[in-house]
Amino acid sequence: MPSRWGAFVLAGVVLAVSAAASSLGAPHARRQVSSPVTPELRRAFASSAPGERVPVLVVLARRDAPPPLVADHKFRAQEQASNLAAVYGAAAEGLRSELPADLSLDLLAGELVWIGGAIATEVSEEQLRELERNPRISRIHYDGLIEVDLSARRSYAPPLWAPGLPIPQDPGGGLSWGLIALGAPKLWERGATGRGVVVAIIDSGVDGNHPLLDGKWRGLSGPPEQAWFDPWSLWESPVDDNNLSGVGHGTIVATIAVGSLEPGDTLIEFGGSIRIVEDELEVVTGVAPGAEWVAANAFEEFGGFSYTRRSILLQSLQWVLDPDGDPATLTDIPDVVNNSWGFFTDGCSGMFDRAIDALEAAGVPVVFAAGNRQPGADTVASPADRADLLLNSFAVGSADLVGGEIVVPDNSLG
Repeated sequence: MPSRWGAFVLAGVVLAVSAAASSLGAPHARRQVSSPVTPELRRAFASSAPGERVPVLVVLARRDAPPPLVADHKFRAQEQASNLAAVYGAAAEGLRSELPADLSLDLLAGELVWIGGAIATEVSEEQLRELERNPRISRIHYDGLIEVDLSARRSYAPPLWAPGLPIPQDPGGGLSWGLIALGAPKLWERGATGRGVVVAIIDSGVDGNHPLLDGKWRGLSGPPEQAWFDPWSLWESPVDDNNLSGVGHGTIVATIAVGSLEPGDTLIEFGGSIRIVEDELEVVTGVAPGAEWVAANAFEEFGGFSYTRRSILLQSLQWVLDPDGDPATLTDIPDVVNNSWGFFTDGCSGMFDRAIDALEAAGVPVVFAAGNRQPGADTVASPADRADLLLNSFAVGSADLVGGEIVVPDNSLG
C-alpha cells in the first residue's frame, strides 16, 4: 500500500563541479534499541492480510570498508565501489547462513544494495520476527510505495522558446535572472562551461528528446545503458512521464543544470519569427551548458500520482557510483550528482548517510535541495538537513526575484 509522506522535490539546482585497510570482521556495535523494526513497518503488517508478504528493506549492521587510497577521482570511485560490494556482499552471506532456509533464499533472491548496506526483499510476519532477533541487522524499514509530491512551491508559466516546450528563460530573450545572480556568464567567459563534465540527475527521469537536452545525453557518446537507469524496468531510454506545466520535473532540473540550444538549432521567438542559433551560449538555461547528463528514473507515475521506494532511491545512488554494474570499471562514473528531493518526516532520517558517504569518498559531490515547502527555521528536509563534521554532501536553498530585488523566502531555513 502507498505511504503518504510529506515528500518534496525542488526544481532549483546549483551545479557543483568539481590509511591502512580497516578490519572486515565484526560489525559495529548497534545502538541499543528495543527492536530494529520501524513503526511504519509494524503498521504495514497490522493492516496486511494473514500470511501476506510485505516489502522490506533490511539494513545490515554497519561494517568498515577499506577507504580508497588513490587520489584520482575515477580510480577512487572504482576502488570504493569494489570495496563496498565485497564487504556487504560478505555481510549478507553471513546473515543468510544464520537464517532458516526459506528466509535465506528470500534474501538471496532480493536486491543487495551495497552502497547502503541493505537488502530489499519481501517477507512474511513470521520471517520478520526471525530477522528482528538477528544482531547482524541494524534496521528493518517498510519498502512499500511512497507518494511523492513533485509540484513546485509556485506555479510558473515559463515562455515558449520552441513549439509546446516551455523552458525557464526570460521573455525578453536574455538569460534568466537566476543565471545572472549566480555569476554564470562570468565563468563562461573564462571557458568554464562544464565541458568534459558529466552530471547525474536522480529525479522523475529526463525527456531525452527535449531540444535543450537531446544533444547532451551521455548515451550519445558512450554506452546508453551507462547513461540511463530505470529501476522500475519500464523504460529503455530517457523519458520523463511526470507532467508539471507541460514539462516533467526531472527535465526542468536538467535544463537548469545543463540546458542550451546547439549552433544550427532553430527556435520560434515571441511574435512567431524563426531564428537560427549561431553560438553555443546564445540560448542557455543551464548553469553548465557544456556538460553532459545522465539520469536515474527514481520516481514513477501510477494512476496519476508519483511514487518511489526507499530501495529505489538507494539503487539510484548506487548506480551513480557504478553505472555499468561492474565495480572494476572507471570510465562510466559521473562527476557530480544532483538530488532535488527529500522528506519532511523522520521516516528516512539517516538511512541515506552510508550512500552519501560512499559517493563523497569516491570523489563524487552530492548536492541536495534544501526544500521549498515549510516556512520558518529548522525546516530543511532530509537528507539535505544532515549536519556532520565531514561536510559530506551539501544543500542548496532557493531565492526569488521580488520587485527587482533578490530575496530569500522564509522556507526551508537551516
